[in-house]
Amino acid sequence: MAKSKNSLSANKQVEYYKKALDDGTIPDEQNPVAMVPVFSPELLIKIALGHLDMKSFAIYELKARGLGKKGKWVGFSQAEAIWKKANQAKKGKHLRGF
Repeated sequence: MAKSKNSLSANKQVEYYKKALDDGTIPDEQNPVAMVPVFSPELLIKIALGHLDMKSFAIYELKARGLGKKGKWVGFSQAEAIWKKANQAKKGKHLRGF
C-alpha cells in the first residue's frame, strides 16, 4: 500500500485492517477490527456520536504504563510530560455527553 495507514480515509483504514485480520499480517491485539467487537453497544454509540474521545483514554493508558511515543518504557514522570505536551493541541475542546 503506497499510503501509510494513518493517512487513509476512515473507510480505507477499516478495509486495511479487515484485510490484515484475514491474512494475519497484523496481530489481533494490534488490530482494531479484532479489538472493537468486545466493546459494548453503549460504548460504541458514545464513540460513534463523538461523545467519547478514545484518544484521551489511549493517552491515559500510555501514561499509566510509563510509555513514550515509540511504546518504550520512559518512566511515569517522563511519560506524563511527553503525553501532556502531545495533548496540548486538544486544549480548549470540551467533552460532550458526560
